[in-house]
Amino acid sequence: MQFEPYQGKQTNRQNMDLGVGGSVVMNLVSNLPRNVPFKIYGDRYFSSLKLVNRLQEKGYGYTGTIMANRLEKCPIISLKTMQKQERGSYDFFTDTNTGITVTAWNDNRVVLTVSSCNGVEPIGLANRWVSTQKKKMAVSQPHVISMYNKYMGGVDRMDENIDRYRISIRSKKWWWAPFAFCIDTSIHNAWQIYRKNADRTDQMDYLNFRRQVVQVYLKKFGNPIVGGGRPKSSKQIESRISNAIRYDRVDHWMVPALKQNRCALCKKNSTKMCEKCVVNLHEGCFKDFHIC
Repeated sequence: MQFEPYQGKQTNRQNMDLGVGGSVVMNLVSNLPRNVPFKIYGDRYFSSLKLVNRLQEKGYGYTGTIMANRLEKCPIISLKTMQKQERGSYDFFTDTNTGITVTAWNDNRVVLTVSSCNGVEPIGLANRWVSTQKKKMAVSQPHVISMYNKYMGGVDRMDENIDRYRISIRSKKWWWAPFAFCIDTSIHNAWQIYRKNADRTDQMDYLNFRRQVVQVYLKKFGNPIVGGGRPKSSKQIESRISNAIRYDRVDHWMVPALKQNRCALCKKNSTKMCEKCVVNLHEGCFKDFHIC
C-alpha cells in the first residue's frame, strides 16, 4: 500500500504541470515496477489529457472520467447537444498518433471518459430506466464505460464497506486516522482474496470475516480469563476456539489445566489442557483434536 497524507498545499509539488490530481497520480505510480503494462483507473478529479500522455510515455494505460474543461478543445460533440439525444447515444474521438480516445456517453447525464487502453468497441448493453417508456430497457454502452464501471466499482465498494464497519476507537493523535484506515483496508483486501479462494457454498460475509480475524488475534495474543465460576451452560467447541488456531499446528503444548474440566474431544474430565487453545484435553485426545 502506498499513500501520502495531505499536509497542506506544499505537499508533493512535483509534476505540478499536470495539476494537483495529476501530480498525486504520478507520485503514487512512481514505485511501480518498470516495463509492466499496468492499467490505471481514476475519477475526474485526477484525469487530464496531459496525465494520460505522461503515463503512456512510462508504459502505463489509463482510463477515467474527465471534466469537460480539461478536454483541450477536443473535437467531440458538445454536452448540450448530447443531452438532447436518446439514452445510450455516444460519440468519440481517437487521436491517431497516441491512440488516446475521448468518449461522450449519454446515460442519466452525459459521461465523459478518456482512455489510452480501452476503446469504444465492442458496444455492450446496460439496463437503464427509460422515463419515456416507463420501464427498464437495454441501452448501448461503449466498452470503455463498462471497463471503468468494473474497476472503479471495486474502489467505491471498498470505501462503502470500510465506512460501514470502520474501526470505532477514537483518538486525538494525528496518526491514528491513517493507521486505522490501513488496518481497515488490509482486512477488506484480505476478504477479497478470501472470496476468490473460498468455497462459494460456505463463504463468510464481510462482517463475519472481520469478527473471525479479531477472534483469531484475541486467541493468539490475548490473556485468558481466570476464574469467574462455573458457566451456566457449556458452549460448543466451534464457538470457543477458531479453526484457524485449532488446526494451524504451531505452538500447541500440553500443560497442567487451570482447573479440572471436560475434555474438548471425549467429554471426560481432564486435568491437562492445550496452552494455546485453552481447552482441556487428554494426552490421547490431544493429537486427534488438532487434526482436520
